[in-house]
Amino acid sequence: MNIDAIRDLDRPELVTLWSTLRERLERRPGSLERRPIKLVELTDDEVVALCGLLGRRRPAKNEISIDLVQLDEVLRSGRSQAGLGAVLEALGGPLRDRQAERMGAADDRALLWGSMLSHRVADDPRVRRWIGSLDRRGRLTRLDLAGPDDRIESVMDAVESLLDRLDARRSGELGGNVPIAVLAAEWFGDAHALDVGGSAAGDRVLATLVADAVLQLSGEHEDAGSDPAASPDESPTLRAAWAEFGVEVDAVNSSVLVLNLPGDATSVLGSASAVGEPMRLTNRALRSIDDTSLAGRVVWVCENPSIVALAADRLGVDCAPMVCTDGMPKTVTSTLLGRLASAGCDIRVHADFDVGGVAIARFVIARWNASPWRFGRAAYLAALADRRTRPLSGLVAATPWDDRLADAMNEHRLAVHEEAVAATLLADLATI
Repeated sequence: MNIDAIRDLDRPELVTLWSTLRERLERRPGSLERRPIKLVELTDDEVVALCGLLGRRRPAKNEISIDLVQLDEVLRSGRSQAGLGAVLEALGGPLRDRQAERMGAADDRALLWGSMLSHRVADDPRVRRWIGSLDRRGRLTRLDLAGPDDRIESVMDAVESLLDRLDARRSGELGGNVPIAVLAAEWFGDAHALDVGGSAAGDRVLATLVADAVLQLSGEHEDAGSDPAASPDESPTLRAAWAEFGVEVDAVNSSVLVLNLPGDATSVLGSASAVGEPMRLTNRALRSIDDTSLAGRVVWVCENPSIVALAADRLGVDCAPMVCTDGMPKTVTSTLLGRLASAGCDIRVHADFDVGGVAIARFVIARWNASPWRFGRAAYLAALADRRTRPLSGLVAATPWDDRLADAMNEHRLAVHEEAVAATLLADLATI
């Protein structure tokens, strides 16, 4: 083998030839005897280089058909003194045997599924259905799990514990709820193993598979194209599924700002409402809401905390019940609004007249069948007439509750913050 001669073959004009040949030989090892390859739409320089290598006259068109056996003989008898396979490896590294790799990957997948199906908990029909759904949805492939993995046994042990908790809860034998971090530490020795992404590289496998099992076994089937563990702190569906197993996700870490929501008289919420004091409710504190007193009540939803603060200062106990999204609703806000909607509340929403505010209103209206609160074209134009504005950044998307609102905002290109119309909003909040 003449290495210097092979280096001379590493030219831009021959890149198409070598890459095409590598793909052929890796896909079909030992395929020199098969049909020739045809290179088309070549540049003039590529045609000249190929004809020089093969000892041919220039063809009429910029395309060449190459017999691999003949090319192998040309290379062996030429300056390189090496066959086609040796030349390709010298130019681009060892040739892969893709057929063997596919067979090996199939064997690895069989071992992976076998490790799941051989676990004692797989005898439960519910678990077998879950495992089957993993295969249908390609969940393990997306997690880059194609072969045996030590974490699979840990996941299956966790699934076994999940079923025990589920059965105990449904029979009334389960004691109290447990924070998800406590369960993660008990199962995996890592309180963050079920967090978003996990606390260590690769722990996302544990979080995703356990979350997937939680969704499937509880009946809270998440869309097959989504990733249930992508953000458990922001998935009401996953939160509800965990609750079926007596597990709390983020019970106290996030909160929602409220004012004058009715609560049990002995609760902190009830005490705050009795004196017209705003407070932040965690997911845990949502338990103190008095659902029975909510039916038919109007609950006013705003975007900015300053509106709640102003309402408390000006109206106090005379202010109607309020919820502040503080931007796009997070999990605890969504949970609360869902509770209010289920209790029969009349939810009305206002936000900044800008791109973000319109997105918030659209989401709340669509998700909880809310009504716009002075959030249409007429209210926008009235705000422009006598209030301070600022330039509108971005294009306002559709406003289904009032098609003309988006048109007006995109025409005038002016934004109006909630604070600029606070007096109007307070007048509504005072009518309780």
